[in-house]
Amino acid sequence: MRAHRVLSILGEHVLLAVVVLALGACRVEAERFDESPQRVGEYEITLQLDPNPPKAGTETRIVVTVTRGGAPAGTNAVEPHLMVDMPEMPMGRPEVPLEAEGPGRWRGVVTFPMAGDWAATVMLKPEGSEARFRFEVGP
Repeated sequence: MRAHRVLSILGEHVLLAVVVLALGACRVEAERFDESPQRVGEYEITLQLDPNPPKAGTETRIVVTVTRGGAPAGTNAVEPHLMVDMPEMPMGRPEVPLEAEGPGRWRGVVTFPMAGDWAATVMLKPEGSEARFRFEVGP
């Protein structure tokens, strides 16, 4: 009888531990992405996400802003190329088409297929400098 009681208490603790771990692994909301600019050579690159944080299966609008010395970089000076991927689950680096929206500003749209940690790489051409932004996509 005593052994049965000990096993029952042990079972309750194991069940509680499993529930706590499962709840910790299943976050309801992703963290908001910090849209601070990154310096790349003489340029500053900013990535903005809308919605922020992005949600899996929903279109996310991305705006890339490139400045040089505090002024918008001319579309003739640089052309940004945007690639997204999951660092922990490499799927290649599919490019997101960007359209010029004005001096130093480009816009694109992407739908993230799954929640988790993602990264966006902005490569400036023709010079080849890169800025890498990491963010979380929510369920």
